[in-house]
Amino acid sequence: MKSNGTTTDSNPFNPNTKWWQQKYAWGIIPILLLSFLAFFPSLSAEFTNWDDPYYVVKNNLITSLSWEHIKGIFTTSERSLYHPFTMLSLAINYQLSGLNPFGYHLTNVILHLLNTFLVFLFIYHLNNKKIIAALIVAVFFGIHPMHVESVTWVSERKDVLYSFFFLLSLISYIKYVKTGAKGAYLLSLLLFFCSLMSKATAVTLPVILLLTDYFLSREWNIKVLLEKIPHFALAVIFGLLTIHFQTESSALGSMDELSIIHRSMFASYAALMYIVKMFVPINLSAFYPYPLIKELPAIYYIAPFLIIGLLAATAFSWKKNKIIFYGISFYFITIALTLQFVSVGGAIISDRYTYIPYIGLFFILGKLLEDLANNKDRKLFAQIGGGLLLIASLIFSYLTFERAKVWENSKTLWTDVINKNDRVPYAHFNRALVYHYIEENYPKALTDYNKAIQIKPNYKDAYYNRGVLHFYKLKNIDKALADYNAAIKLKPDYVEAIYGRGLIRFYETKEYDKAIEDFNKTIQLNPNLTEAYNNRGSVFFNKKDEFQKAITDFNKAISMDDKNGQYFMNRSFCYYKLNQPQKAWEDAQQAKKLGFSIQKDYLQRLKELVGK
Repeated sequence: MKSNGTTTDSNPFNPNTKWWQQKYAWGIIPILLLSFLAFFPSLSAEFTNWDDPYYVVKNNLITSLSWEHIKGIFTTSERSLYHPFTMLSLAINYQLSGLNPFGYHLTNVILHLLNTFLVFLFIYHLNNKKIIAALIVAVFFGIHPMHVESVTWVSERKDVLYSFFFLLSLISYIKYVKTGAKGAYLLSLLLFFCSLMSKATAVTLPVILLLTDYFLSREWNIKVLLEKIPHFALAVIFGLLTIHFQTESSALGSMDELSIIHRSMFASYAALMYIVKMFVPINLSAFYPYPLIKELPAIYYIAPFLIIGLLAATAFSWKKNKIIFYGISFYFITIALTLQFVSVGGAIISDRYTYIPYIGLFFILGKLLEDLANNKDRKLFAQIGGGLLLIASLIFSYLTFERAKVWENSKTLWTDVINKNDRVPYAHFNRALVYHYIEENYPKALTDYNKAIQIKPNYKDAYYNRGVLHFYKLKNIDKALADYNAAIKLKPDYVEAIYGRGLIRFYETKEYDKAIEDFNKTIQLNPNLTEAYNNRGSVFFNKKDEFQKAITDFNKAISMDDKNGQYFMNRSFCYYKLNQPQKAWEDAQQAKKLGFSIQKDYLQRLKELVGK
């Protein structure tokens, strides 16, 4: 249409039309507000004991933006994954708010809101600058309960961050396809690199680019393939990096005992359940355990046939319906790497894996409702669809709000998992850690440790921590020793358990030679454990005839930590036994300066011996 010789801004086919000039475009504002309100409980959540200690709470790498720390961030993996941009973002959070969880949660929520806006732009540009489908996809992306894990879990910063760059790369690529701008292509490639540096799951992007070429009806030729070579090269490099780090740390679970049939059944079940939970997001959990092979429900046998049928229908739609083909293919391509053909993490499905894949399915739904809205002959159906959309939005927002509350802290998180499935050893173990080390409710901690071991008899960490509980809090030495032995049997190089057993053999059972063996092994496995040198030195001291060996160990401990008065005091006793009162006096004075309490009669004897 033209008015006074000027093209109207509302014409979606005008390449100069901006999204904000479109009718209904500002509907994205209430969508962002609704998404923020749905995730509002996240802002008051604490860190959890599920990976957050490794990523933030006890991670020395993020405590500084010095060159040494940044170098460490870019040259090491965390939890068997290489995502330096994610770690760098957490380091920036640390500089701004230290260990106050609010800043980390706020950043995650802001990234999610930005991603919701980018989803809107992505669908808008993909769908020939049509607004309704873009708004519908954005609202479901922004408020869906399955996205709570990606947003509210601090350690999943990698999800919201990689998605931010992933979506920007897609948008830039669409601009390149539609305008031919070389800068847009290079920007897409750069953003893809940034996405990979945030989380390796982004490796699926090159395939999505080919799928997008199909949807935009690009002519297939050698240029279309050659321009993807840099993208695929980056994907291969980061894929190999991920395999290297996960293999090196044994993060890839073993499913060798399972046949290809069982693996296919589990993968099909996962793909199916993600679709089911898109429409019915109830009974969500932070952990969905694998079923027992001998007790597989019927759905596991049915799932492969349903998925094959869905894939066949998708293939059939190649020429019949681009929307169906694109949406379902987008889902399967981006979810494929997380379908547990190889076990990673011990869960058959995980809510966080749907963060990007659901966009494809939301697109189909959005286009369906958009077509109804634009069809005057189906006005009634459009009104019904609009009403259902509003109701679903309110219900999903409420479910997301309530789900976010579950992530308030470690106790609420793992209690929720246990309430959904009492047979998850990991949940009992992590809740036991809360009772043990935070709330100091030792009977409840013991109950959860016992339950974890009952479900998983080879749970070495549960044996070790139960041993710590028996030793230090319940004063049951025999049970503590038995638990340490069980942990060491399961993992012969379990340094914490070996060290703990050494303490028992030294302080409780007086088996000095065996204690020395344990401390020797501890130091071999962890040469930086200062207390191991101190305790081995104490054993030598108690053996009466090995004071010089004791001094050697105390010297080592002091060289590693010269602010610990106990080490100086222990060495002072050795010098006293060796009739070197001057050195004993000097160490005693140093221990005193460091705040160590010393018996007055010992100081008096030393004073007399050195003539003070």
